[in-house]
Amino acid sequence: MNKVHVLFLSLLLLATCVTGNAQGSGIHTEYMKDKTTRVETNMLYVYNTPDQFVELTLRSWYKGEKLTSPPTKVDLEVFSFSKNSLYKETKDRALVIVADGQEFPIGKLTNMVMKGETKNGVDGFFAAGGNPNLGMQVPVPQTAQIKTGGNVNGITMEWMGLSMKPDQFLKIAKAAKLEFRIGTTSLPLTDRHVEIIHNLANQITVQ
Repeated sequence: MNKVHVLFLSLLLLATCVTGNAQGSGIHTEYMKDKTTRVETNMLYVYNTPDQFVELTLRSWYKGEKLTSPPTKVDLEVFSFSKNSLYKETKDRALVIVADGQEFPIGKLTNMVMKGETKNGVDGFFAAGGNPNLGMQVPVPQTAQIKTGGNVNGITMEWMGLSMKPDQFLKIAKAAKLEFRIGTTSLPLTDRHVEIIHNLANQITVQ
């Protein structure tokens, strides 16, 4: 069986999210077959150096096509690209969000470590030291400094995430200035990133 057939998260989801710096609301909304509505941000590019590139997205779901009651959670997914794994230890994945100077400890991110491979111009990532049939496509922009030579061959991707309670997210989303900290990594958000997060909060708030 072809390795991409076992778990192929081609992330059409990510394809719609990847324009993290595009104009507009920065929010994608889709009514799903399970009769829920998924609301998610574009992919936000939050860190870009020759040694590491980080992008993240936030998403939530609510019942039906129209929001009548608050969602039950808001998911954060973080994709970190580097030469070697940076977040192997649980302590290194402690997430703190700084909102207008106030620190909010959120919790520990889960982590899956994967290795990159660019084939026919498509960036793919496969489980490192595990099942080689476990793979997913995550677009990495050409502007990512870690992407030397225009490919992701040999690059380590750490796919991290956690769920927040909606009231916890909405409290943070009111801030004018936001910074995400993962361990010792500081990820200050731009005004555009903050605007998109405000827009997500508005989309999941019952009026």
